[in-house]
Amino acid sequence: MVKNIFVLLVVTAFAGNAYAASNVQGVVLNQSNVKNAANVAIGQGNKATMGSIGIKGSQVKGVVLNKSNVQNAANVAIGQGNTANMGSTNIKGSRVKGVVLNQSNVKNAANVAIGQGNTANMGSTNITGSAVKGVILNKSNVQNAANVAIGQGNTANMGSTNIKGSRVKGVILNQSNVKNAANVAIGQGNTANMGSINIKGSRIKGVILNKSNVQNAANVAIGQGNTATMGSISVD
Repeated sequence: MVKNIFVLLVVTAFAGNAYAASNVQGVVLNQSNVKNAANVAIGQGNKATMGSIGIKGSQVKGVVLNKSNVQNAANVAIGQGNTANMGSTNIKGSRVKGVVLNQSNVKNAANVAIGQGNTANMGSTNITGSAVKGVILNKSNVQNAANVAIGQGNTANMGSTNIKGSRVKGVILNQSNVKNAANVAIGQGNTANMGSINIKGSRIKGVILNKSNVQNAANVAIGQGNTATMGSISVD
């Protein structure tokens, strides 16, 4: 098996920020324009990131801004334990105070994770196991795009805000426009989210606002133990 092969073809610009086990104070800004590009990871334990911010195990104070424009691009992770991120903000195991803003415009693009234990994120904000205070804003425009996770234990997110196992105080705003798009999870234990806010195992104090426009789109989960959400707010 080929392990950790990373291919990157960029015509205009590529930018991505990742802060592992870090303390971030102040402003983290990722402004990227991706056009006619391919971002590919093939094998085992791969990560394909295009125009995204990834912060893991961090304490964040201040402003985290991810502003990305993706056009005519493919973001693909194939194999086992893969993650494909396009125009997304991902914060895991973190305490966040202040403002987290994810503003993405995705057009004519494909975001794909194929295999086992894969995650495909397009124009989304994902916060896991975090205590959040302040404002979380996810503003995404997705047009003529495909967001696909195929296999076992996969998650496909398009223009969504996902918070899991968190305490939230403040305002959570999800404003997404999805047109001529497909959001698909196929196999076993899959989740497909399009233009949605999903909060699981959380305590919430404040305001949750979901404003989404979905037109000519397909949101599909096929198989066993699958979940498909479109233009929805889910609190569990």
